[in-house]
Amino acid sequence: MVKTVIFYDGGCADCQKVSSLLSATGVDYLRYNVKGHPELMSEVKRLGFKSLPTVIADNQVIEGWDETRLRNVLS
Repeated sequence: MVKTVIFYDGGCADCQKVSSLLSATGVDYLRYNVKGHPELMSEVKRLGFKSLPTVIADNQVIEGWDETRLRNVLS
């Protein structure tokens, strides 16, 4: 099973699209809302991620909304 983690900002449209896709496909994932949690944003930056949403799935990092790539990694 693919372990999936998403770093997101609750007000971001692309973040909402990613969350909806993961939920619609039945993916069990951990969600980290960085809004209001500076320690999470520090972790995102420390890991070298440059944008939100950032999804880590099957040891791959997907930044931003990339439906095709997400579906390929999750299948």
